[in-house]
Amino acid sequence: MANHIKQRTFSRQQFYELVWSATLAKIAQKLNCTVPMLCDVCAKFMIPRPYTGYWTLLAKGKSPEITPLPANDDLGIQSLTFYYGDHCVTTVNQVPRELLYDQEVQELLEKARKLGPLDVPVKLNKPHRLVVNTKAEDDLRIRNDALPYNKRSYPEPAKRNSRLAITVSNQQLGRAYRIMDAVIKWVEVLGGEVRISEPKYTYGRADTEVWFCGELVGCIRIREKQNQKKIVNPKAEYSWERERTELIPNGKFVLETADLGFRRIVAVDREGEPIEDALTGILIGFIHRLGEERLDEREKGQREQVKVDRERERLEKEAELSRRKAEFEKRKSDEQAKVDELVRQVEVWQQAASIRSFLDMVSVVFGGKAGAVELNSGLANYLKWGAQIADRIDPLKETPRSILDEEFDVSR
Repeated sequence: MANHIKQRTFSRQQFYELVWSATLAKIAQKLNCTVPMLCDVCAKFMIPRPYTGYWTLLAKGKSPEITPLPANDDLGIQSLTFYYGDHCVTTVNQVPRELLYDQEVQELLEKARKLGPLDVPVKLNKPHRLVVNTKAEDDLRIRNDALPYNKRSYPEPAKRNSRLAITVSNQQLGRAYRIMDAVIKWVEVLGGEVRISEPKYTYGRADTEVWFCGELVGCIRIREKQNQKKIVNPKAEYSWERERTELIPNGKFVLETADLGFRRIVAVDREGEPIEDALTGILIGFIHRLGEERLDEREKGQREQVKVDRERERLEKEAELSRRKAEFEKRKSDEQAKVDELVRQVEVWQQAASIRSFLDMVSVVFGGKAGAVELNSGLANYLKWGAQIADRIDPLKETPRSILDEEFDVSR
């Protein structure tokens, strides 16, 4: 593990007792956090803090009133865990993001911290090739500036942007070289690389890029601050020369980094605090940026995966619902078909009974007074045929063979 993280868990009651046992400054020192952070925690977990004058009264031997802990059943604020370590920002109920970085970034951070602070030498010794190339270009420019305009020679635009991002006066170039040389060598010791990017347009400025683990983590630039100086020369030949403002370098360096095309100042020379003192923190910050970008990408992938899983679950539920609905509709349809068939059979059974009753009445009406019907007579044949029809449609009788069951044979 690249970072040894300590953690301490309190119940809401325990933390309330801790807050009233010592000043917030002492508690913050113990938990490696800040007083404002403790104030935010108390507000979030609804824990009252000692009021102004409480500790003064207690020091005088008095017994000042203690604000009771208000009851609260919210399960989300019943316990709190502080995570803190030497290199991580203290967090509450959330693991520090640095511990969530992938192993490659954590190992890189550990290696950078073991490497120690970046040391800028007082003399340029065995400079890196990028520094050598930049110095050669600057030397050519300085020599050209000393010549009349008609005798100056300049490199091609493509070669003009092969230098490190240094914008300082000639007198301060040595210091800038030493800073850049130290930065490049420190990065390379960690397995990283410093590159000079291709300018976006012909006369554009190339960026000095810092790469770790094969990924661009930021750009770095050194420039010199300038003071405005008003020049007044009423005897000048041209009007624009009689009163003008010039920018005069003041020897103070500004270190800028770029992220997504926007430059921001991260260090400025101050009394007793040169930008050299900030270099290590800035470069470690680049490694943190790599970890954050990878973590953001991983979390984005996890969120996308959650969306995909939820969509898959939704589709599966819809498919299951459709299947159950189709199964229900089929069972309902099958049941309705059985009911319809039953009703049809009852109807044809009633029709068969009506036909038999009708045939009995025909026998009575046309069979004479005795109701006798002569064999092989037309009436007998009719009654026999009618009985067969009744049997044919009666669902409770065996269906006799009929011409209705035959098909026309075209071969005869």
